Parts: sequence; C-alpha cells; structure tokens
Amino acid sequence: MGMHQARVADPALCEEIAVLARKYLDDPRCDGIREIDRIISGAVSEARWDDVSKWHRVRLRYLRFKQQSYVAAKMLSPRSAA
Repeated sequence: MGMHQARVADPALCEEIAVLARKYLDDPRCDGIREIDRIISGAVSEARWDDVSKWHRVRLRYLRFKQQSYVAAKMLSPRSAA
C-alpha cells in the first residue's frame, strides 16, 4: 500500500465494533469502560496487537455512543423557564 493510500475499513469489522460497544453500553451489570480497558490491558500483556487495535476502536465507539446519548438527553430535556 502506498504512502498516500487510505485503508478501507472492513464493514464486518465496523459492525462488530459497533455491536461490542453497544453491548458494553447497554449492560447495566458492568462498568463498560473499565471492562473494555481490562480487555485492552490483557491483549497488550499478551502482545495480541490486532485485538489491541480492535478494542481501542471499541473503546472509542463506546465513548462516542455515550456522548451521543448524553447530547440527545440534553436536547430532549425540558428547558427551565428563566
């Protein structure tokens, strides 16, 4: 691959990342970000670099979903009368 060529993301991997991020976001029994960080640490300690890359992407998607949920809730909440 040339220096200026962009890599095209694998749609199946993108979907897997979104599903994993949503799973950790929606699971009330776990602290999603801590669990994802634990998985990343394990992958780093075992030198599983493809997993490290994938789980960092899951972490970023998780944070984006969380941010979008926060913004949506703020937009839908009634404004206080001043």
